[in-house]
Amino acid sequence: MIKIAHICTSPTGGAGIAAYRLHCGLLQSRECSSVVVCLWPGKHTDDTSIIQVAQRPLTITEKVLRKFNWYTDKQAHFNQQLAKVPGKYEIATWPQTHYAVELEKAVLDADIVHLHWVAGFVNYPTFFKSLKNKIIVWTLHDMNPFMGIFHYQGDESRNPGLHQLNKRALKIKSVALNNSKVHVVALSNWIAAEAQKNKVFGRFTYTSIPNGVNLNVFKPVNKGVAKQHLNIPANEHTLLFISENIDNYRKGIDILIEALALVKSSKPLRVISVGHGNLQLPEHINYTPMGAIFDEAELARIYAASDMFVIPSREDNLPNVMVEAFACGTPVVGFAIGGLKQYVIPFKTGILANNITTTDFARAIETCLENLTGFDQAYISDFARQNFDDELQASSHVNFYKQLLKGKN
Repeated sequence: MIKIAHICTSPTGGAGIAAYRLHCGLLQSRECSSVVVCLWPGKHTDDTSIIQVAQRPLTITEKVLRKFNWYTDKQAHFNQQLAKVPGKYEIATWPQTHYAVELEKAVLDADIVHLHWVAGFVNYPTFFKSLKNKIIVWTLHDMNPFMGIFHYQGDESRNPGLHQLNKRALKIKSVALNNSKVHVVALSNWIAAEAQKNKVFGRFTYTSIPNGVNLNVFKPVNKGVAKQHLNIPANEHTLLFISENIDNYRKGIDILIEALALVKSSKPLRVISVGHGNLQLPEHINYTPMGAIFDEAELARIYAASDMFVIPSREDNLPNVMVEAFACGTPVVGFAIGGLKQYVIPFKTGILANNITTTDFARAIETCLENLTGFDQAYISDFARQNFDDELQASSHVNFYKQLLKGKN
């Protein structure tokens, strides 16, 4: 029985959900014992395999320094520095934290320590030094592990005023990882290529295993029945948009809104949105805001009721929402970026817009609308089964873990 300790800031959110799905899949494989070590458990408070870590207490030295006002709280200092410089970004995180994840018994006892999205949780300087003799696997859910304070390149380029702070964070990470041996799991070819450009990450080993999804939950159903369930008229074309935060610039909602004003359709259009916030759509577009939905079965019905899933992200890796849409047999419309470029097959599993512009996205939506009858639900869901089945994902990880353990012995 291989003992795995998954480390993620939280088992919720896109990366956290993917990590938790893998954790559950490994438990069902009966070849691994698996725990999730996290900063907060989200909705999984009753799951005994979730281990929540508290902040470490100050050391004696730190207490003495604080008494004389010589102690610097690095996280608080980072927040103060951020506040001084106006900027627009999705998220910015510092690689030094008040947590000693590396001292948790579940981590120390593990055969393999598997990192996921760990921003604001793992303290880089102590974590990698303490676990230098452990097998460490790191799934890249975004670009932050090999960047500074930002998680995608767009935020870095839009915030030149934070260049020095970003540079300092990258230096801390590089020093912490310099003598480490990490085995990287890349969710997409794009993230692997980007990571390998980094001096430190370029020397690590890589394997490709995409996220999985439960195909017993996310599956095709009759579209007419699904629309009726949501009280959507059968004569409307439905477009689904999902984002945890609808106002997230990277997710491109502004592009979608502007594109919809240009789209010509033979039937009335309706947009369904899932996530926090409401969209300000053109007047001729019918709108059904669903809010945040945490029930996967209900979410699957919404995918099934949609004629297409639109994902106008400017940057993305391998979004769960794309995988879930495929599993439900729904074609995906997006830009030729990240994992979308790898898995959206034109006129088979969706439509791609090559340029990140409003007009190109509008044209992609129109092309999908014009060819809706040509998209085969069964083909798309079978594509998901071949690439994203959670059982396949778990099996691939088990085999990967075995190879790593065999190489160690």
